[in-house]
Amino acid sequence: MKRVLFGLLLACMILSLFVGCGKRDNPIRSQYPFEDPWRMSRRWAALEDNALNDPRIRDVYVYLPAVYDGSFHTPGQANFGFSVLYLLHDLGGDYSTFVSVYKIGQLADRLIEEGQIQPMIIVMPDASSLSVGGGFYTNSPLIGNYEDYILDGLMDSIDLSLHTYVVKPGEEYLPDPRYRAIGGLGMGAYGALRMAMDYDTTMFAAVSAMSPFASLESFLIREAIDMVFEENGIGSGDLSYASYKTINPWPDQDHPDKTYSQLVFAMAAAFSPRSTMGGDTTNFFTLATEGGLRHGVDLPFDETRTIPPGSEVWNKWLQFDVKTKLSSDPGTFTNLDIYLDCGSQNEFGLLDGARTLDQLLSLYGQEHTYIEYSGYPSNPAGHDNFIYDRLEDVLKFHSRNFPPPAYRGAD
Repeated sequence: MKRVLFGLLLACMILSLFVGCGKRDNPIRSQYPFEDPWRMSRRWAALEDNALNDPRIRDVYVYLPAVYDGSFHTPGQANFGFSVLYLLHDLGGDYSTFVSVYKIGQLADRLIEEGQIQPMIIVMPDASSLSVGGGFYTNSPLIGNYEDYILDGLMDSIDLSLHTYVVKPGEEYLPDPRYRAIGGLGMGAYGALRMAMDYDTTMFAAVSAMSPFASLESFLIREAIDMVFEENGIGSGDLSYASYKTINPWPDQDHPDKTYSQLVFAMAAAFSPRSTMGGDTTNFFTLATEGGLRHGVDLPFDETRTIPPGSEVWNKWLQFDVKTKLSSDPGTFTNLDIYLDCGSQNEFGLLDGARTLDQLLSLYGQEHTYIEYSGYPSNPAGHDNFIYDRLEDVLKFHSRNFPPPAYRGAD
């Protein structure tokens, strides 16, 4: 991936299209105007040429703190700039989820006004998929290169467009990873953890993961596999290959809820995509056809509802598994600040994976924050509950771990 080379003239041109002028002398908003130019819509090169023709044009929501003034806080100012949190949505969400559902704009405004967090930029990209719901933020020929879209295209665009913290060691303006963090929920938490593992402190200073898919083994247990069959109308006693091959991720009138099916196919699109004109199609499921070429995924389990020993497909999945990657390289997260949480009644079995990751990090001497929260009888601590409360802790965590504010005009 390329590094950012700032052209100040280009940056200012982009800025004029992207950011309106605020009022630095009155940073308290009575209401949050999350409209243009808070939304950025662009065609992203990393998402071109995906086999399932998912959209290349994606919207991104950007939270700018009330103190941000587009006429004063311009990009490319060495040793000045706001810290940036990249926040990744869950499967079934999109760029607007944290804004419309979890009200992050109002939350961040309140915490800044109360002095509980420092002003920061929060970037919320779109990683949804029309075909399988989402891509778990990997590079996939099937649905697009989401990792490159986030780490290259999006981050470059943000640094070119906004007053983010940069340094100039030579002729180039470069982003300072101490002022960058990444986090997410569910699928987004997985993406945040994996990208932080792969790039460590070269890209980020901290990572937060709310209810992450931290262990594929903890998620894809027999109960979850049975749910995939059940969602597709296949009875518990039906172990036929013919029925197995009818599994698909698309809800219909008879099967309106395919939550587990969509999760499994989204993972397969990320971890075991394949295009074929023949060969072994025992575990292959076609999602689109182009000429004689079939685009689809291999699933790791078979008609017996088990993962066969030595499964080649499962081994591919484990190459993307956070727990497996950390076990094979205990120094992966060295020097990163880490936040993890999970509800005690998470319906996808993610609590076991979160606990395992917490234990591994402790075993390897990696300092981190782990929170396991519970609900109450009428409001259990499931996957989507209490996220507003968790986001407050996440924003405080990142604020503490960013360096002191260094944007122009900061006290």
